[in-house]
Amino acid sequence: AQGIDPVRYTCACENPDWIEPTGNKHNTVKPVTLMSYLIHLACPKGGLVLDPFVGSGTTCVAAIQGGFRSIGIELDPSYCEIARARCEYTAGQVEPEQPVLEGVTHA
Repeated sequence: AQGIDPVRYTCACENPDWIEPTGNKHNTVKPVTLMSYLIHLACPKGGLVLDPFVGSGTTCVAAIQGGFRSIGIELDPSYCEIARARCEYTAGQVEPEQPVLEGVTHA
């Protein structure tokens, strides 16, 4: 079958927001803008976003930025700490009346 070889494909994006400049080394980081779009499609205003595989926390970051509450669960303690730090930083950047992080939990 023809198509893109995922092992050899490299991003042709100019300045993708999920690689080295952020220092995030998680292997499947998603763009915050993509996760924000999906959250706004699926979650009611002010709702609760649950990410059972939080990884480096992108979904929770997008939720916090959008004024949603969020809960993240992660099996790997090192990723849990990355997610927690990103969420705490993001929560400090939003207006005080917006909901903030509910928690990032090591499973």
